Amino acid sequence: MIVNKFTATFSNDEKTTSSKALLKYINKSAPKGYKYELLYPESHTYSLRKDKDDSTTFLIRLDFPMTFEGINVKNPQDLLELSYRVQKPIILDQTLQKGKNGQPPTLFSLTGEISKQSIVPSPFPKLKPLKVHWGNKSLDVPFKRIPFPSLSESRFESVGDSILDISLSINETTDETQIKTNINFNYLKTIDDYFKFRDFLENYSKGKVSLFSGHIKLKTEDDSEKKKVFKENDKLYSALHLIGKRLDSTIPFPQKITERDINKIKILFESYINNRIVKFKSQPNLKFTFNDNSNFSQIAPTLGKKNVRILVPLQKEIEFLTLSLQVIENQLYTNTTVKEIDLQNNTLVLEPNELDESFVYYQDPADSKEITFNDMLTKTTDAIDLDAVDFSILK
Repeated sequence: MIVNKFTATFSNDEKTTSSKALLKYINKSAPKGYKYELLYPESHTYSLRKDKDDSTTFLIRLDFPMTFEGINVKNPQDLLELSYRVQKPIILDQTLQKGKNGQPPTLFSLTGEISKQSIVPSPFPKLKPLKVHWGNKSLDVPFKRIPFPSLSESRFESVGDSILDISLSINETTDETQIKTNINFNYLKTIDDYFKFRDFLENYSKGKVSLFSGHIKLKTEDDSEKKKVFKENDKLYSALHLIGKRLDSTIPFPQKITERDINKIKILFESYINNRIVKFKSQPNLKFTFNDNSNFSQIAPTLGKKNVRILVPLQKEIEFLTLSLQVIENQLYTNTTVKEIDLQNNTLVLEPNELDESFVYYQDPADSKEITFNDMLTKTTDAIDLDAVDFSILK
């Protein structure tokens, strides 16, 4: 007998009709108490079923114990249940269905051909989203049951397109539940997306998010580390958010970020948000190529001079994350030697001395005011070291 979780599938290509005489002839081979009936209308296959049974049933033969999906199964009920839990069909043994030692076949075909038979489980039902709570707020996480080879354990997981990854394991024998969660940062495409979920992410880092109406807290032993990481990352994301507003541009969420990216973001933040120049450690030899002839011509007369203070304004394209941005990069060197000037190719080579201090300030090319040498020199009194930039806003 097939329980209502399952449907039987049989391949049939031809159509035929049944007559009472034909059915009577076929049933001569049926054992006492059984009969053959047409499997379904216009089929050419007959199934063996109990006599005086008008329900839609048919008989199959199974040999127990048997191994199914790596598990030893001893009865039909467990086999059907396991098939459902792993969402895989039971492929029937054709030799058993044909009958052994005088047993009648469970299926009889007018063509003499019986295709491969299987019992296919019903699919898992669609589940309602799992509600995640913090404070007086909640978040719906798409959820589904997943196949798992066990008669006592069920597993569930969140559907991919969600900010929170959840895996849930329920042991039906011990009533124990195991929950694993993780933030799916791939769900965030822009910095604006981050701020849509910022409140949730902060509460998650503090272990204040719960499931099942607050009965289960998503708290782990590394909550203190989560808080620290959230705080550090939040400063960076907040800085990018402010830069995006300043540029009137959408900033992508940094799935991967390099030290070079962070340094450029630090200079952008201090230049565009705090209006402060950044002190950095220069390289022993520096080569610049100018696109702006007027800036280059101002520097050209310094060739061969030592221990000079020099402002190098470069109009350039900087790249960070996946963005390209046009800026004027103003670099100030307080003690350097002009080693080479190529008038034809507009190139400049500097050799900073031991006492040199180097500063940088990004300027929006759309700004009408040009940064002068004296402007940069004045700003050095309030400069911040590159390593000291922590994305704090000046008051």
